[in-house]
Amino acid sequence: TPPSGGRSVLTVADLMAAQDASEMPVQNAAFMPLGTHAPARHRFEGTLRIPEFELRATLAATAQRAPNLLPGQALFPGVELQFFVHDGYLVPVRRGIIQPQTGTSWSQIIVSPGRVWSESGDNEFSRASFPFIVVDDYFNNSHNGVATFVFDDAKVSSLRLQITQEAASWAVYDLWGQTPIIYRPQVIAARADLADIFAEELARERPMRAWSELNAIAEANLVSPIIHQQGSSEGVSAAGLIVDEVIYAHPCHARYGDYPYCRYMRHGVYSVTKSMGAALTLLRLAEKYGPEVFDLKIVDYINVDA
Repeated sequence: TPPSGGRSVLTVADLMAAQDASEMPVQNAAFMPLGTHAPARHRFEGTLRIPEFELRATLAATAQRAPNLLPGQALFPGVELQFFVHDGYLVPVRRGIIQPQTGTSWSQIIVSPGRVWSESGDNEFSRASFPFIVVDDYFNNSHNGVATFVFDDAKVSSLRLQITQEAASWAVYDLWGQTPIIYRPQVIAARADLADIFAEELARERPMRAWSELNAIAEANLVSPIIHQQGSSEGVSAAGLIVDEVIYAHPCHARYGDYPYCRYMRHGVYSVTKSMGAALTLLRLAEKYGPEVFDLKIVDYINVDA
């Protein structure tokens, strides 16, 4: 059951430890505000240095097949991440793929915006969490995770993270761990410009609402309820519809509770990319040159000898 009310997991004492003693991941809800909470008490802006470290790993209960993890697969990559806070969001400066410069980890990561807040039981600290995606260098499969730490104006706790979702039937693992990290407070260069860009991003986002609201709209308009079941399979991580420019989404599936940063979840789609890439390219050509491009034939423009 997801924790509720006051916090009993990932407490300040838990996060101050150098390592995590848990025998399994916790509920993903523990990485988000619990109980009474308020805006962060402290300013956070600077660089986090995360060392390469070994994650604890176990084959997920839902796995049907998976080989043993090879050396390097369970190593979280050593990286430096820069963040600033904008309107309660913990915003990473780098939003694309971040590759470790050293180490033997098989992975690179993508970091997305998280949150900062404070809880009544944390005394002098504030909290932060952020979603990330680990991308395997060899097989390109992506694994969605979430991380958290507490902080004040000068220091941070250890970083606790866990990975409990992937779109890779051959690598269904739960991974989790905790490591000391180094925080270097500093003014982020071009912070004002980056904040403006992030604010524009938020303004462009399609509204995302719960699936139940779509059914309520259907009933209010006396039309048949919309039938669209996410299904019970753990392999279906995200599902929904876009109706009148609004995203109506089911909760994003993950082991140990729904993934708390559903909008930022990413998925490896493998061979689907080939079909999507061609279709998107054709749509772009139509947008640029007009819909008549749909009637053109490639053979009229290139010599095909095969």
